[in-house]
Formats: sequence, C-alpha cells, structure tokens
Amino acid sequence: GEMIRRIITETNLRRSLDTSSVGRKTPYPYLRVSHLYKKYGKYSKYFTQVEDTLQKYNDQWDKHQTIIAFSYHRFEERPYLFLDSWIAPSASVAGKVELWNQASIWYGCIVRADYVFIRIGSNTSILDNTIISDLPYPLGPDHDGSTIVGHDVTIEPGCLLRGCTIESECIIGARSTLLEGSYVETGSKLAPGSVLLPNQRVPSGQLWEGNPAKYVRDLTQEEVEDISVTATRYYNYSVVHRNQFEDPPTLH
Repeated sequence: GEMIRRIITETNLRRSLDTSSVGRKTPYPYLRVSHLYKKYGKYSKYFTQVEDTLQKYNDQWDKHQTIIAFSYHRFEERPYLFLDSWIAPSASVAGKVELWNQASIWYGCIVRADYVFIRIGSNTSILDNTIISDLPYPLGPDHDGSTIVGHDVTIEPGCLLRGCTIESECIIGARSTLLEGSYVETGSKLAPGSVLLPNQRVPSGQLWEGNPAKYVRDLTQEEVEDISVTATRYYNYSVVHRNQFEDPPTLH
C-alpha cells in the first residue's frame, strides 16, 4: 500500500511539473517543496527550521529595512530626513544620518553612521551601490570622524566614502574611493576609479584622476556649470522613481 501511494504521488508530481502547455520554463517551486515534505517529513532540517511560515514572515530580522535606528541606553540615533528627500527601497540608511531636502539615496546604497554622524546635503544624489560610513575615532581637533557631503553633489555608482569631506558642487566618478581625512573642495571633479589617500586634498576647480589620484587639469567654465545641472537632473530622476513606489502601477 505504501509503495502504491508513493508511485501515485510521484506520478501526480510529474504531471503537475509538466509546464510545456502553459509555456513556463521552470517548475512551480511550491509543488517541489510539497514533494520533499511528503518524502522526508519531519526528518527534513529545512522544514524543522521554517515550519511556521507566518512567523518567519513577521520576523523583523528576516526582511530588509530601509531606515534603521540604533538604541544606546535611553538614547536613540536615527536618520533624519528633510523635505522631499528619497531613499530607494533596496538602500539602507542607519544611525545618525542627516538627509537634507531633495537629496536621494539610490538602489543598493548603504549609508551607515555607527559612531558620529553622516550629512548628505540638499540636491545631492548618492547613486547605486555606494557605501558611506563614518569613523570610530577622531582624526584631529578639527575632524571628529564624521562624513560630510555638501549640496549639489553627485556621487556616481559604486563609490566608497569613509570619514571624508566633499564640499558643494562636486562630482565623484564611479567606483572612486575617498579614504579617511580626504577632502574635495567646491567645484571639483574626481574621475571614475580614482582613489584619494588619507588626508589628500583636491583644490577647488580641478580634475583629479588615478590611484592614487593626481592633478590632471583645471575644469573649464562649462564643466563647472554642468556640475549643478547634473545634480538637478538626478533629482528629477529621483522624483520619477519615487512616484513609482508611491502611486499604483499603471498597466498598459
């Protein structure tokens, strides 16, 4: 009787996984899970760990969190979001982070202030997969280990910022690294893939490039003016993306 029931179950499973008629390329996963449970029952380690599906769904540590607050004794350090700022659903902003008006944190970014604080200025865009953190120690009497990004700044995808300072109206090229104590003055540009060493400083109105970054040339007046235009363009993009999550999707 047990053998017959097993043959019937496996036959029904094969029929249910035959998706050629509906054009599916992969089998329905829940049918496969059901088959495993029937075959192994309580001896399956998987089912003993996640037997209560509802409890797993309600577990706050099992899901991604966009805004994370830290509690220290009776104090709470949490991100402060100003008017019209936006954080992508797949990004994470944790600790004492100031996100000024019209600033945007794009997909896959991590902005984590574990020790001091991080400030993102207005109309500044932190693009995809960028990581920003502060330092657990001060670098001197005039640097407490925080990370400051000014207004109208564009941080291109894949950058790493750690205990650095970027003044207003700058562009940091994709995959660039700014180490502790590095400083970028107003109206400057860092080429993609550049690395600013600790305490290295980029003067105003210059283009730097390389690993370690070195002076290349002065920016033209058109390039300086384009910095603010680029910042505004990414803000407009962020409004479009934000509306996709706030408004119901439209089917065409």
